[in-house]
Amino acid sequence: MDWYCSKRLVEGGQADGFCKRNDLLKKLRTASTDAERQEILPQLRALPPPAFGTAQAIYADFCKLKPNIESTFCLSTRRTAESKRMNRWYCGQEQHKDGLWCRRTALLDQIQKLPPPQPGSPPSDERKALSQKMSAMMAPNGGPSPSKSLSEEISAAKKAYCAAAVSEEKSYCQDDVLASGHTAIDMHKFTG
Repeated sequence: MDWYCSKRLVEGGQADGFCKRNDLLKKLRTASTDAERQEILPQLRALPPPAFGTAQAIYADFCKLKPNIESTFCLSTRRTAESKRMNRWYCGQEQHKDGLWCRRTALLDQIQKLPPPQPGSPPSDERKALSQKMSAMMAPNGGPSPSKSLSEEISAAKKAYCAAAVSEEKSYCQDDVLASGHTAIDMHKFTG
């Protein structure tokens, strides 16, 4: 994200891993030959991916700037934030804590708090165990499809959330995203 990296340099900071990675990705996109790409790829692999929270904080700051507020990226970011607020609201209610969506979110939160594996090294035992739990939770079990159950639970949560007028992002409850052909699974698979 050029905005963040140029801001850091203007403020006298040094380019961090996020900015170095951003520069390498730009070079990779503009490389015109395979040889150029082959030279950039090892450098890119040597840098760890940015921490999830760091990237989210950078994006949030970017979207606070007036020229960016209505951009597609920032609208999507606000909808994602509202989805997370809805999840906290819904899963914070005792009667929903044991639902599939809430249990899945708790596992995703645990996974996201773990440091990412270093390039070329295997995931930690804790990450493997949590991933196995997630796979088992979402595996078909002879009953209703877990994906369908998850989608239905998210839809019910959104309906209750919007009916309770808890939403801060008006468009979140005004737009019927599910009618646009996207499922609740599509919307929430990476947001928890």
